[in-house]
Parts: sequence; C-alpha cells; structure tokens
Amino acid sequence: MFHLGTVSDPAPGHEHAAGCLSIPYRTPTGVVGIKFRKVDGGSPKYLWPTGQKIGMFNVVDLHDGSDVIAICEGELDCLVMSALVGVPSVGIAGVTQWKPWFQKMFEGFERIVVFADNDLKEDGRNPGMELAKRIKEDLDKAVVVRLPENQDVNQVFQDGGADWLRERALA
Repeated sequence: MFHLGTVSDPAPGHEHAAGCLSIPYRTPTGVVGIKFRKVDGGSPKYLWPTGQKIGMFNVVDLHDGSDVIAICEGELDCLVMSALVGVPSVGIAGVTQWKPWFQKMFEGFERIVVFADNDLKEDGRNPGMELAKRIKEDLDKAVVVRLPENQDVNQVFQDGGADWLRERALA
C-alpha cells in the first residue's frame, strides 16, 4: 500500500542506506522523495539523500474524499493510522518540518485531528506537544489528542488496538 522496501542493493550515493527500510514520499503524481530508517538500532535513526527536502508524508490521503484527516508525527505513525486504524492521515517528520503553508492543504476538511506524541524529554521539552502547538497555530479548527505519556500512535495501537485511536479521530 505504501511501497515500503528494504535497501538490499543500494543505488550509487545511497550506500549508507544499505539494510534500511525505504519509505517513499508519494503524491498523486508519483514519488517525490525517499527516507530511510535504520532497523538495527543504529544512529541516526533516519537518513535521506543529500539536498532532498522533507515535506509532508502520505499526501495521497488528502485526496481520498474523507471529511476527516489525522496528522501524526512521523511516517510510521502515519502508516499505522491510515492502514491499520483506517483513518486517512498525513505525517510530519518532527517539529521543524511543519510549514505554515501546509494549512492550505487542509481547507476542505470538516475535522482535523492532531495525534500528539507525548514524549517528555529529560530536559523538560515535549517535541510532540511542540509540534501540535505549531499546527494548532496555523489550523485553528484542529483538535489535539494528547497521547498517553511516552507513547506515540504506533505504541498506542500495539498496546490497545485501533479502537482508542479511531474513537478520538472520529468523535
């Protein structure tokens, strides 16, 4: 569904991504970028080609005709929300990746739900809530769902299934 893959024979310039999960950034017209995720616990966890800008992930769900759209932090949470929970969603790859002009992409939606990671850091920061705040500043009708402490969409799904997430998305 999302054209994920594993980098087993990297293209020239992508040797650093060998063994990684490949995550294509697709639009209705085709693939516009790619990210790689290390699956062996290595650091950094995510890689992408030099010079490539990271935009919004899974924008194809913006065009599925639904009145509801979820916004998740990260590609994998977006995949879980869209494919396993059944709620159309897009992914933002972290606090700095939300851009004010993204708001135009949400104009036709009746309900916009931001699933905010609740990942409190040792220094007191909470990047998930920081991202939710930035989104809410640009999308005043967005509803923020604060996930349980130290959990993201993927963890909530693993712990309790789709119902908790679906209920909050469609409330």
